[in-house]
Amino acid sequence: MYVGLHLKAENNVQFLGRSKSWKQLLENAKSLTTSKLEQKETTTASNVSTFISYEDVEREAPPDMVIFTLKRLSIDSALEPFVTALKNSAKKRKIVVVTLMNGVGAADQIKRILDKHDTGFEFEYVEGMWSTNVVQQEAGGNINWHQGSSGDCYFSNNDGGKYLCECLSKTAITVKLSDEMSNVQYGKLLLNLNNAVNALSGIPLSQELMNGGYRQIFANCMLEALQVYNKAGIKPVAATALPPWLLANTLAIAPTMLLELVRPLIVKVDEHATSSSFEDLKNNRKTEIDYLQGEIIRLAKEHNVQAPTCQLVYDQIKKREAEGFGIIPLTPEQILNKQ
Repeated sequence: MYVGLHLKAENNVQFLGRSKSWKQLLENAKSLTTSKLEQKETTTASNVSTFISYEDVEREAPPDMVIFTLKRLSIDSALEPFVTALKNSAKKRKIVVVTLMNGVGAADQIKRILDKHDTGFEFEYVEGMWSTNVVQQEAGGNINWHQGSSGDCYFSNNDGGKYLCECLSKTAITVKLSDEMSNVQYGKLLLNLNNAVNALSGIPLSQELMNGGYRQIFANCMLEALQVYNKAGIKPVAATALPPWLLANTLAIAPTMLLELVRPLIVKVDEHATSSSFEDLKNNRKTEIDYLQGEIIRLAKEHNVQAPTCQLVYDQIKKREAEGFGIIPLTPEQILNKQ
């Protein structure tokens, strides 16, 4: 929604989803807005005609571009009706498929599914990397998608990626093209390793990052990931102003007072911003831990490397998901099973 509302100003944008989902979303919405850190940017009146169902794809001309911004866990269930709609559509064309999701390899995951079906469409795939935190907020009939941290957005350096970057360059979203999207995504994954730590801490990101115990857990996860990357031949692209190895070591050894001074150079975070995993646990949803610490654990096993901190964080999140009690704050010692 955040990206779509920005693109909608100068493009024909429609939001695709299940009819029931849109009905629930818009039932009491007086307006849809986006905001970035402390600054309000865009206000768009809610317009039901902007929201379409999979059935509409069958009846109308299919879109030129589809941007998938859903959870990785939802890819299979979302693609099933989408594939059916494409098969039943009489108007075949080329569709640019864009993925903006956490983790690595979402475009390959979607391609494997679409390749199994004869839809009659040609697809061009654009991998994306969204480096900022966006949270849905609701108050007084307004639904706002708030960007709570700073960062750039990357896309594959192909025709579809170039076109999308051209469109987004007219908005407040900072975009870049890359020929090495896998390394870009692995660089972003290093930052996303804090998602689960933040969820387990039960406090906003700004407070969690200023706590030496939580910060050490995050740093250890990053350092383990970098060891795994080295064995796997992965060269992560920096997702902040600091190279990955320097960022990880700074988080690990810098005193809180010093980190407070340099933090704006690393990432800007709203006072109340939380991670997507925090929001998932709070609302008793499954997190994307399998694509975060889970990806590091998978690579570690594949290359015979140990990742003990990632494993502990992974296990704690899985435990919280199974319990279904929402956010239960843990101390750093409790996360590491030392208390």
